[in-house]
Amino acid sequence: MVRRPGFTIIEVLLALLVSLVVLSLLHEGQWLMKRNERQTIPAVEWYLALREIENPDHHFTYSYEKQRGDEATKDLDPHIRLTNTLTKEKYWLVDYNGNLSLVSGSRAAVVLIDHIYGFSAKSDGSIGMSTHDGQNFKARLLLPRTKEGT
Repeated sequence: MVRRPGFTIIEVLLALLVSLVVLSLLHEGQWLMKRNERQTIPAVEWYLALREIENPDHHFTYSYEKQRGDEATKDLDPHIRLTNTLTKEKYWLVDYNGNLSLVSGSRAAVVLIDHIYGFSAKSDGSIGMSTHDGQNFKARLLLPRTKEGT
């Protein structure tokens, strides 16, 4: 039997099998990257929300409220009231329908972080948030307190 140059059918099938495995791994990796790209990172969202609240352009001061006197927000559970010192507009930092939101007296809401499990606030400006997967975040607002009577 004369041996001719070239590949045997087993060598070709083995090369195709290796190529198929490599391509499937690349495809899986690409799919995972696209999926993870859409997922949010709670720590980054927390930082961005704090940065937005404490942005000097908003001219916010804060106050702690145990009881709400505003009829428009009576069924919410606000603890931190943010007041714009220029316009005197008031906003409440609350857990609104599972989202950490700034809610105005007219019930217009700006969602800062979505899909939270809980939100808490204390009179010293400390706030906390927990996520559904058990991550907890705490911070203290770096805003001046609202002066009494404003």
